[in-house]
Amino acid sequence: MKALKRKYKINPVGFAMLTIIAGSFLLARTCQAQETYESQDSRPELKEEADILDSIEQYVRKVDLPRIKNIVRTVQSAHQAINQDGMAAWDPMQKVQRVVMTCRYSKSFLESIKSEIISKKINRLFEITELLAVRHKFTKIQGANLIDMMETQMEWILEKQLIVNAPNAAIRTKLENIVSNYMGDGLSIARAHGDRPKAFRAAKELYFAFYALKNDLIAARSSEVFFSAVGEYSDMNEQLANYAEVTTQEMKEHRVLE
Repeated sequence: MKALKRKYKINPVGFAMLTIIAGSFLLARTCQAQETYESQDSRPELKEEADILDSIEQYVRKVDLPRIKNIVRTVQSAHQAINQDGMAAWDPMQKVQRVVMTCRYSKSFLESIKSEIISKKINRLFEITELLAVRHKFTKIQGANLIDMMETQMEWILEKQLIVNAPNAAIRTKLENIVSNYMGDGLSIARAHGDRPKAFRAAKELYFAFYALKNDLIAARSSEVFFSAVGEYSDMNEQLANYAEVTTQEMKEHRVLE
């Protein structure tokens, strides 16, 4: 018995209608995705954080300003990245995550500088940080790349503020040696392995390398920009030492403690 063969004819009108329906569905999905994307835009929150930090500077001690400026720069970097590439790109999302990590890691510091005048503003800063964490699913951030984050900020201070504004050639050379001999290795290890023992060891070496120069840097006749950058980097260096668990014995061996 021969198999029956059926011939199907395509109805041009029906095919056209199907094409229109499919196109409408895809357009609706695209618009929905675009709406979701727009709803995730965190620039207003980042701007509010930067404005809060700017507004409290006049109410804190001069010694605390470098840490505040460091947080401001992290927030502004995320805002600029969104302006340039949008929220969906990798770099802006990484920088928003860095804002969340920086504000969380700085919570003890920010609590310590609270006063009656700025207490509500700092609390609002914490609220915005957690809003960003929930919105972008950063609620379970661990310390897996905190050394990378801190050393990236420290590298920026070294290259863009300290080396550029060094008071003399000798100090400039010593700072460049820190970048080439310690910073590069520290960052590559942290990015390859996360916050693991190898990254801790490299972070400790970086900490002691700068500490050995600290007194020379402070004693050098320099511009206000350089002196402020020394304070900012020193503060980050101490944070790095705390996180990398530099021990009292290690500090004595490097004559940080006599």
